[in-house]
Amino acid sequence: GIPNDLVYMVTCDGKDVWVATGGGAGHLDTYTGTWEIFTEQNAPMHEPWTYSVSADNGVVYIAAWGGGIIEYNSKAKRFRDYVDPDGEMELDLYPNDGPVHDITTAAHLSNGILWVSSYFGISRYDGTNWSGYFDHDSGLASNFTNFIKANGDVGWACTDNGISSFNGDTWVTYRKSETGSGGEVIITRGQGVRKIKTTTSISNSFIWGVDFKDDDVWVATSYGLSHGKRIGNSTAEMPNL
Repeated sequence: GIPNDLVYMVTCDGKDVWVATGGGAGHLDTYTGTWEIFTEQNAPMHEPWTYSVSADNGVVYIAAWGGGIIEYNSKAKRFRDYVDPDGEMELDLYPNDGPVHDITTAAHLSNGILWVSSYFGISRYDGTNWSGYFDHDSGLASNFTNFIKANGDVGWACTDNGISSFNGDTWVTYRKSETGSGGEVIITRGQGVRKIKTTTSISNSFIWGVDFKDDDVWVATSYGLSHGKRIGNSTAEMPNL
């Protein structure tokens, strides 16, 4: 059956249901009713604690505590893991050599780009090169990132201080105002930063998750669900939240 009753995430891929749990990743074949369980005993994980799972057309990405990201091709029954090669758990010793940290919280593949979140920053992998981003050298709202998901070419990082989108060139962060109603949008491109006050806002700046449907974005916060809609076209795909 299911690996553990503590379930952090579930996702569906055709007839397959995948879960990330405190005791490993699980796969349910809904046609046969059979389960597969993946832990450090049969997969390249440091320990069985898994935070997130995403799947698309038989390719699965598992975010594992201390194990980076595990890619599993369910058709070929083959694993590949992505870890921080420097082995340093306190900081990213060598920039852009892999994921910024081995304690990962989510991974999502979109348009050939793999996005990875962690409690220490986020990573972007184009199939050849890795890039790491932190709150002190980019427009990322915070290094403490609970989740990440892409909408086309734009990755959305869910942090404890707002939600940040990045299209490879421009960052746009949305957060609730700390001094009253409304919110603020922070646009970062290179060394340039622009802040815009808004009358509407996400309900809270501690973000747990995000998903998309056409021009709509749905944001799960620690104090309510927020809905935004993109108006017009912009390079950062900024919705009106």
